[in-house]
Amino acid sequence: MEELIRTLTAVYGPSGRESAVADTIEALIAGKVDTLRRDALGNLICEKKGTDPKGKRIMLAAHMDQIGLVITHAEKEGFLRVSNIGGISTANSRMRRVKFGNGVAGVLVEQPLKPGETTSLRTYYIDIGAKTAEEALSMVQIGDVAVYAEECFALGAHRLAAPALIA
Repeated sequence: MEELIRTLTAVYGPSGRESAVADTIEALIAGKVDTLRRDALGNLICEKKGTDPKGKRIMLAAHMDQIGLVITHAEKEGFLRVSNIGGISTANSRMRRVKFGNGVAGVLVEQPLKPGETTSLRTYYIDIGAKTAEEALSMVQIGDVAVYAEECFALGAHRLAAPALIA
């Protein structure tokens, strides 16, 4: 089970771009279900029929997507300004590693606050190591989405934690 969870939580899949997660699940369960299809919204719908005609039906439902940060513009110094896709908590976002679908990595940084300014996503940017807007936009594009990059890890002997895992 641990290896399955590690496999699933490692796949890049921000909201609206979770097809790689669906592909991974589909590959893992192919041959183990009776039907497998995707609807118009990209939901993966699988059915495994039981052998007892009087048996109860059970439905398992789960998210395939991750919260993300969409790039809104690049500043002249190469920093990327962002907006949220899903419920981003600024209190839990300072100095978090992020990754883009193309493999570019960065860190989510809060700029120094001016007197009277309060923390909000507007005070955050992603640093990908670019020195100019042009360099940054050669690595990622406006509209690209970053997700938290930390890998799945063990918490003691019986628990796992990962940004894409909620339990």
